[in-house]
Amino acid sequence: MSWEGLIGHDEWVDRFRQAVKRGRLAHAFLFVGPPGVGKRRFAILLAKSLFCRGPQAANLQPCGSCQNCILVEAGTHPDLLLLAKPEDKSEFPVELLIGDRQHRGQEGACRSLALKPVLASRRILIIDDADFFNPESANALLKTIEEPPPGAVVILIATSLARQLPTIRSRCQIIRFRALPLATVASKLVELGYVDNLPEAERLAEVSGGSIGRAIDLAQTEAVHFRRELIDGLEKLPRSLASLVESTTSFSEKGQSSAESKSRVRLVLEWSATYFADRLRQGSAPASKAPASSTSAQGHSSPWSTSADKLLRALELTLQMGDYVERNVNRACLLQAWLQNLAQLAGQVP
Repeated sequence: MSWEGLIGHDEWVDRFRQAVKRGRLAHAFLFVGPPGVGKRRFAILLAKSLFCRGPQAANLQPCGSCQNCILVEAGTHPDLLLLAKPEDKSEFPVELLIGDRQHRGQEGACRSLALKPVLASRRILIIDDADFFNPESANALLKTIEEPPPGAVVILIATSLARQLPTIRSRCQIIRFRALPLATVASKLVELGYVDNLPEAERLAEVSGGSIGRAIDLAQTEAVHFRRELIDGLEKLPRSLASLVESTTSFSEKGQSSAESKSRVRLVLEWSATYFADRLRQGSAPASKAPASSTSAQGHSSPWSTSADKLLRALELTLQMGDYVERNVNRACLLQAWLQNLAQLAGQVP
């Protein structure tokens, strides 16, 4: 794993190199950007580069063959602390940072970060899922960020800057990762062998929103076919309600873990939100003047072709559902309630 394999973030690699050369490396960073664009990979590569003892270490170029590089690559380096929200939790537990109530301050990642490095010259803590800090866990981490151990580096990985406490944001150097160009995502899918042809890769890239991680997930599932089925079902509401409930529930339950099932539900909502947003951008028109896309292949007029207000309400309803996905709610019931509300809205006479 080297910088050459990281796509689309050369600017930040150069900035970190300049900071290290000048001795101006910050002690806390907040990596923010869409999921699946390489934030975690960047963090691991940065740790690997800072630990490396090779000839190009001063230029943040890991050799890949020294003991530190090999251990980072294997995920077993004693000075690299990796932390993430447990899949069965809706929030980031404070116990992971400072220990349980009986061992507060004696256990947890913050305690480990303060220990003397074993092999490297510093210790690095990478925390994934920073979006899910609650006030207690955020404040526990804040104490470490305010008074960091000598040489220690903390990297938080998040998708939303707004979900971080102002005190966390103000004490971290913010690194903004942008979505990758769709052409880059498509070519990478073909290069890695996930897709056989460029046109199919381009379709996956468009659905992924510039996220290689998401595009790979889509390429490995039946998601592309299901998305067409979902859009066709939305076009036919309320008549298609029963089949839509069955197909969306089946799609979400095929996840091999709770986290993957949540991701599938998020995809259902994101694709639906994109559908309604595209409709709004196209503008609604009377049924007799509706664009060709407003009529299904069977000749049925779309319930969304005659009212911008209905489209806006459908979009708002879909976006609101996203707030419930991370909570401990029954995902099948969530999808059913959402689709029932959409069907009721679709059936209303404008």
